[in-house]
Amino acid sequence: MKYQVNDSFFNVRKNGDHDLVKVGTYLSSKQYAALSPAKKAKCAAAPRAGFWTDEQLGFLIDLYLEYADVSNGDITQVVELFLELFPERSQGSANARAWSILGLDSKCPKVGLGTYSQDLVDRLHQIDPERFPVTAADEARVAGKLDALLAGLRG
Repeated sequence: MKYQVNDSFFNVRKNGDHDLVKVGTYLSSKQYAALSPAKKAKCAAAPRAGFWTDEQLGFLIDLYLEYADVSNGDITQVVELFLELFPERSQGSANARAWSILGLDSKCPKVGLGTYSQDLVDRLHQIDPERFPVTAADEARVAGKLDALLAGLRG
C-alpha cells in the first residue's frame, strides 16, 4: 500500500540533516511505518490508480508519437515525461503501456489489434487510424462478442 503526504513535514536523517517531505509525495508502507504518529497523521492512504483515464492514454500516445525511437525500441523518454505529469502511475505500468504501443506500431499491419486492451486500441486507432488500423478480423471479433452478449440478454 502507498501513502500520500497531505501536510508537509521534515524528516531527520541519522546524520542530523533534515529533508522536506512535500504535500503530494507518495510513501511506501515501509517509509510510512517508520514515521512518528504525528507525521503519520499528516498522511493518508493513497487511492489506487485503477483504470487509465482517456487523458492519460492520450498523453502517453502523444508522447510516444513524438519521442519514441521506434527503430531502436527506445521508450525511455516517453515514460519519463509521462510520469512527470502522472506520478500516481507506476513506472512498470507506464512501461507496459508504452511497450504495448511499440508492439502495435511495429506489428499492427500484420496481426491486427485484437490482442491488446480495448481502451488502448480504441485510443490509438482514434488518434492515428492509418498507423493503427482496425482489421476486418478485429471488427468481426467485436461483432461476434456483441451478438453473443445480445443473445445472452434476450435469453
